[in-house]
Amino acid sequence: MTTNFKIDSQKTLKDNGVGNKVWVDDKGIVNIRVTKLITPEEAFDLIGKAEELLLDFKGEGRVLISIIPYKGPFIATSKFRKDMAERIKRMIKDSNFKKIAIYGGDIVIRTVASFIVSASGVKKMRVFSNQEEAFKWLEKNP
Repeated sequence: MTTNFKIDSQKTLKDNGVGNKVWVDDKGIVNIRVTKLITPEEAFDLIGKAEELLLDFKGEGRVLISIIPYKGPFIATSKFRKDMAERIKRMIKDSNFKKIAIYGGDIVIRTVASFIVSASGVKKMRVFSNQEEAFKWLEKNP
């Protein structure tokens, strides 16, 4: 099942009230918030919406991905990790990308995110355990 996103008056892309969303904040940072278990298709949809925002709204080229802990199984196959790494590389190549910071989730989710970061080969993408560290890194030498 793919989530249908809509743009609201504040240029925020929201799903059907579940909480996952993509938006540009007042600092020009594209934010992706994941609050529920999502399918690989939904994950690619979120990245696609972030890329649209990087291109359409001429943000600062920084992306912050927050993964709110949730209960339930998380399955990230090697194909998903490889495909996501390729998708992120394409997003970076096609946009005004500068940095991606990923934070939150539990140790399993952060480990999967670290695998994706490593597989992508993107040097300006890191995984953090909390929002404060992620923001500090994004703000440092953008």
